[in-house]
Amino acid sequence: MRVISPVYGRPSGWNRLLAPRVVVTAGLSGIRKARFAVIGAGYAGIAVSRRLAELFPDERIVLLESSTVGEGAAGRNSGFLIDQPYAKIQASKDAKEAEWQKLFLQTGRKWLEELVGRHGIDCGWNPCGNYKAAMTEQGEAELKELAGRLKSVGASFEALSRADLADRLGTSFYRAAVWMPNCILVQPAALVRGLADNLPQNVILAEETPVLDVRRGKPHTVVTPQGEVEADMVIFANNSFLGRFGIARSRQITMYTYAGLTPALPAEDADRLGAASDWGMVPAERMGATTRKVGDRYMIRTGFSYERELDNAEVEAALRNAYRKRYPDMPSHELEYVWGGAVSITRNGAPFFGEVGPGLYGVSGCNGSGIIKMSLLGKLLAEHIAGQDSTLLRGCLEWAKPSWIPPEPLRRIGVAMSMRKHIRLVAQARP
Repeated sequence: MRVISPVYGRPSGWNRLLAPRVVVTAGLSGIRKARFAVIGAGYAGIAVSRRLAELFPDERIVLLESSTVGEGAAGRNSGFLIDQPYAKIQASKDAKEAEWQKLFLQTGRKWLEELVGRHGIDCGWNPCGNYKAAMTEQGEAELKELAGRLKSVGASFEALSRADLADRLGTSFYRAAVWMPNCILVQPAALVRGLADNLPQNVILAEETPVLDVRRGKPHTVVTPQGEVEADMVIFANNSFLGRFGIARSRQITMYTYAGLTPALPAEDADRLGAASDWGMVPAERMGATTRKVGDRYMIRTGFSYERELDNAEVEAALRNAYRKRYPDMPSHELEYVWGGAVSITRNGAPFFGEVGPGLYGVSGCNGSGIIKMSLLGKLLAEHIAGQDSTLLRGCLEWAKPSWIPPEPLRRIGVAMSMRKHIRLVAQARP
């Protein structure tokens, strides 16, 4: 049997913190007919399903998820919702595109905030901002450039020294940082599960239902182990795994990144992480570590691999070492949960969006910042399918154009060279 859906070596730590998920609709019985079939119940798949259901209230939408909601990439990220393009996404030098990026991110954040409030989704929604921190001289130089850009557009920020960070976060590991208010921190598995559990009634969510094949025709036939779905339109919202259906193979690559979460720490150890109950930090350097304080736990995300997951023991050792470098005086550097997650990377950072064939649509290219981006891309894709028009949608159609990536073996060689370069840079960091 051909394996198309991702199979992870370990469950998501974020998901493990929640109650076991009760799967309401597992699998399909026989052949179902639907106007729309959506593959992938991550942020994009849920968003496109929700919006299609609103725009076509009398039509059936079947949403297919290979595992359970929260166990895919959407429930494996670090839980940052950043709505300032200069903060995490490199804003375009084109003034018109940069303004569209800002509108896009802020609109997506507001939409998610409205959904969380309307449905009472308990996901730890915390508008506490985030830090962008530098470990190296090059990182410090990039922070100065970032501060200049933020100042030029009138965005709020605060420049912080090593001593400031030691006082706020309990670590002298970083040379400097910029704090920005435009970030919400969430429990990502709780958010995506809450969004899935509050879909409109004309959306049928089939979890534990991997898609084995899509036979193109009129209608298209989506094949699963439990049955088939005949649909007029199929939307591929499985992000980095679009290539397994022959879509966007020359426009994206799949990278795996890894995270660890400590056990609940004693109060005195949690206090070593700073006085705030929650904070989040992203690195100024590529391939640096993203870190969070989550109540009485500490999360660290670092390490990358191309196309496949690394050995669990190797990953856990690397995460513990990164934790130890930042907090050498902690009594223990054990991690309760360790997991990996797939990320869709495009060469120029642009997402993949739009029609890929008659009655076939795709969306991918989270580039490591997917909650807001993939949610709003899913919503806009539904509106595009419905023939609607808007400034945001026109911007997607104009600028969501990932650059071409060379085929193998040039692709693997290029990725390896880039990774070695950034790993050497990160290795220079010293407390």
